Amino acid sequence: IHPDFHVTAPSPAGGEQLPFTVDMLAAMREAYWVDMHIDSKMIYIACVNALFRGLRVGQVADTGKNKADHRYRIRDLSFELADASFATVLEWRTMGCPPIDTVILHCISSKTHGPLHRTKKTVPPIVLFRGEGSATEQRFFLDLIEWVTISGMSLPDDLLYARAVPHYKKLVAKDVTSAIKDIAARFGFDNTQFASRSLRLGANNEIAAQGGSDGARMAVLDHAPLGGNLLYLRFHLATPAVTTFSYDGALAASTVLQMSRYSRPR
Repeated sequence: IHPDFHVTAPSPAGGEQLPFTVDMLAAMREAYWVDMHIDSKMIYIACVNALFRGLRVGQVADTGKNKADHRYRIRDLSFELADASFATVLEWRTMGCPPIDTVILHCISSKTHGPLHRTKKTVPPIVLFRGEGSATEQRFFLDLIEWVTISGMSLPDDLLYARAVPHYKKLVAKDVTSAIKDIAARFGFDNTQFASRSLRLGANNEIAAQGGSDGARMAVLDHAPLGGNLLYLRFHLATPAVTTFSYDGALAASTVLQMSRYSRPR
């Protein structure tokens, strides 16, 4: 355990829900992605997406409860190719699947704002670069491209986490929950303390462990009040105060150019 962690007292079996972690995700990849059936692959890649952005399970899977669920569509995914042009999934397929340098995945917020609360909030896209970032990010880049190639889904309104072969099937929330509980049990946990919400808990606590601010956690998890976000923390992390001038500036002008380039849906 990192020396700056102040871990809370253990919860009784079947009590407080616990976070799903990146090393647990790596174990899920071995169990659900490598040489596995397409349905297992669909569960895994959706869990990666959900953990990366701390998503509610309804954003990647069908909960059967309301029409706003399962928000990701093929239209939310686009690629930047080696010649710096952008392509939709269908255009990319039509061109013969040329090499991809950047994957851009836009997410629709579940929150609204404005005087009439009718306008959807803007959520920063997930942008993955070939050969850049952590090993987990690079695997996500490659696995997401592979998923698109094997799922058979390509039309703009097609669900991103559904498959057309050998017949149509969409991802449902209970599949995600079962997989999370399965992996938790393999790590020796009481799996009643894990559910689909563990992905949101995991994202929030991972960002905190890396020294992320309250605002950073709220932005990733699409939280509005800070009080709601704090309920997703499972420990307190003692870190030096972060200021605008920490590290003599972490944000560079070149990064701002990337923001401009990738922030608009294609």
